[in-house]
Amino acid sequence: MISNGLKYSGGGICQNRIFILENTTFKVPPGVTQLIVSGCAAGGSGTDYQVPGKAGQFIFKYILSVKPEESIDITVGNGNTIIKDIVLLANTFAGCFENDLLGYKTGINGNPSVSGGTPSRNIGGYGGAFGFGGGAAGYMSIDRAPGNGEAGNNLRSGRGSGTGTSGWGDNGGAGIGVFNALPCIEYDNAGTSGAYNGTYGDYVAGGGGGAGGYGAGGGAPGNYSSSKNKGTGGGGAPGIVIIEW
Repeated sequence: MISNGLKYSGGGICQNRIFILENTTFKVPPGVTQLIVSGCAAGGSGTDYQVPGKAGQFIFKYILSVKPEESIDITVGNGNTIIKDIVLLANTFAGCFENDLLGYKTGINGNPSVSGGTPSRNIGGYGGAFGFGGGAAGYMSIDRAPGNGEAGNNLRSGRGSGTGTSGWGDNGGAGIGVFNALPCIEYDNAGTSGAYNGTYGDYVAGGGGGAGGYGAGGGAPGNYSSSKNKGTGGGGAPGIVIIEW
């Protein structure tokens, strides 16, 4: 549980904001009867070529009625998010709306891969309500031009790897969790390159980029000729809960 000491700017009714990144019990402060709750479940991993991870279900500035000094159990992390009686499902939505609740714009999809200088068919991860989808891994085009996928925004999500023209594709980049002035958190959610298979030559697809921020999906893995050569998708970003009062 982290407090950043910032005042709520959307109407001036809140003076306190905390971020919750792991399971905890939140005790309502004395005299407080309403909380403004935002949050999301975790995003999913990219699972196959053209199949990126989806965003986690979310709520935005939901007014939750509470009792002073009530204890509220909160579950949040790499799966569903539970806030009292509210259940948000992981890996659910094909994209979320863009917003700037964290002080910068989130909800941005990861970019597709580019093959032979033009966008290819592979798809970046879906942006979470408070995150950035991972970049898609490169797809090997007919002319064997390598491809790359770029991150969703400002390097906060991982870049999808290229696909090697006469060698190995690389692992995707890891996502980064960052909000306001708090320290960055690098996630271990980068996709990995495919396994070499001699039947299909030296062309090995790269891994998808990991999602950044919170609640976003990982980028789709690369592919070349066969599933034996494809990489793994980037991992999704974990959930988050934001409480204001």
